[in-house]
Amino acid sequence: MMSIDQGKPVLLVLLNVSAAFGSVNHNVFFSMLKDTFCLRGKVITLFRSYLEKRPQRVTVHGILSDGRFVLSGVAKGAVLGPVVLTIYTCPIGVIAQRYRVK
Repeated sequence: MMSIDQGKPVLLVLLNVSAAFGSVNHNVFFSMLKDTFCLRGKVITLFRSYLEKRPQRVTVHGILSDGRFVLSGVAKGAVLGPVVLTIYTCPIGVIAQRYRVK
């Protein structure tokens, strides 16, 4: 409240975490691991094995679809889910720092 009273900009970020898990683009995430966090090798392999080649199928009116690989999202309830989401949303803090938002 003191920043608002002093006329300083204030940034409020609200994340719908249940929706956020579905929004993680795998290609963007892997690029972030390499470019932003300088991670390589076994770390990338670990995350790839966790995220890639997860088939998904749906049933509509009793008919089961063919399986398709999921290109985005993180399985809810998985151990690495919060880690992936934290890494994926890290640029929010960088943007706030760039504009001197405290």
